[in-house]
Amino acid sequence: MPRVARACSARLPVALDVLLAIHTTILLSEAAASQSMLLPRHREHYAPGLRAQLEVGNAIPARAYMQAQRLRRRARIRLTTLLRGVDALVLPSMPDGAPRKLLDSSRMKKLGWRAQVPLNEGIRRTYDWYREHA
Repeated sequence: MPRVARACSARLPVALDVLLAIHTTILLSEAAASQSMLLPRHREHYAPGLRAQLEVGNAIPARAYMQAQRLRRRARIRLTTLLRGVDALVLPSMPDGAPRKLLDSSRMKKLGWRAQVPLNEGIRRTYDWYREHA
């Protein structure tokens, strides 16, 4: 017997901006906690943007983190209920798919920058550093 697809539209039971706020609160808090031993001793090894995000994560009160976790559980229950019995989601996409992102250092090279460490060596050093300091 052939199976028939049934299409229906639905709305998120939780506003997307609320889901993003929940996600950001949890992500920054947990990232800051995971780096709490390394960041104070090795600040210079962190990019300024990452360092700033970790500092924001450190400033999030435990009460806000716990509330975000409670809201996440509620949102997950509501989304699970919404998606019960759903086998596939058809969502809008970019017309040509995701844009391709490639590292391009040509502008830096024009300014005189040259890599001092080959990529493979840099990855190995970074891995070794984390193993030693984590």
